[in-house]
Amino acid sequence: MDLEDMSYLEPDFNPASLTVARIRSILLAHDISYPSNAKKADLLAIFNTELKPQSRKILRERDRTVRS
Repeated sequence: MDLEDMSYLEPDFNPASLTVARIRSILLAHDISYPSNAKKADLLAIFNTELKPQSRKILRERDRTVRS
């Protein structure tokens, strides 16, 4: 997984296009926990409630880090 590719944080991104493995790895990369038996719908719900609201902040921090 390329952690530099954070297109999944863009406002118009559709997380349903991701595989279960990719969603899991994204959640782990952002220290968001999920049940080990979570199905794709559960993971998408966690993605949308836990990660999406932080997306602008995460992108802003990444841009600041890249520039320095």
